[in-house]
This record gives sequence, C-alpha cells and structure tokens, in this order.
Amino acid sequence: MASSYDQLGRIAEEWGDYEQALDWYRQSPTVFEELGNRADMASTISQIGALYTQTGRTTDAVAYNLRSLAIRADIRSPETRIDLHWLRQQHQSLGDQEFQRLLTDHLDADSIDTVTGCLDQTND
Repeated sequence: MASSYDQLGRIAEEWGDYEQALDWYRQSPTVFEELGNRADMASTISQIGALYTQTGRTTDAVAYNLRSLAIRADIRSPETRIDLHWLRQQHQSLGDQEFQRLLTDHLDADSIDTVTGCLDQTND
C-alpha cells in the first residue's frame, strides 16, 4: 500500500498537482515504517523535502531532508548523497544564517558538525 501511495504521489507531482502529491507522499512513511522498510521510508521523506524545495517552501524542506539523511546514514545507504544534494540546494537558497538556524532547530551540536562536514565534502 505504501508503494502505491508513493507512486500516486509521483504521478500527481508529474501532473503538477503538488499539494495532492504531498498528500500521497505523507501517507507512505508511516506504512513503510510499520513494515520495517526504512529505505523506502527515507526515500519518500526525501521526496517530500525535494518537492518542498522545488516549490519554494525551502524552510519546510530542510527538516524532511535531515530526517531522511539520518535514516539513510543509519542504514548505511549510498543514497545519502540525494539528501546532501537537496540540503546543499536548501543552504544556497536560504543563506548561511537561516540554514544554520534550521539545523539548530532540528539537530544537536555534534550532528550539525557532521552534516556541515558532509555538505562541505559533497560535490554535485
């Protein structure tokens, strides 16, 4: 069922119905989590962050990509690069001060250092 929600979200996104896409995407992570499918859960959470970024809701996007990054790092997924890409885009869009404020809102000091270190090393 979660995969269906995710696919419906992708279809709505392709058609330009971003709010409907978000509605579908938001339903997937809970189901994936109940199934123990953390990789797909992270993928959907990341997609929400990407969609928020693409539609100018960058402040909302950061928390999603941080959450996805944490899950992917925990399961040692190579797809952490996707979240790092979006976080770099968000950083550029928001500027240093606002991006750092959001990191502080969502992470502890050690995690902020880790994320910023990874962002400095990532080249898209």
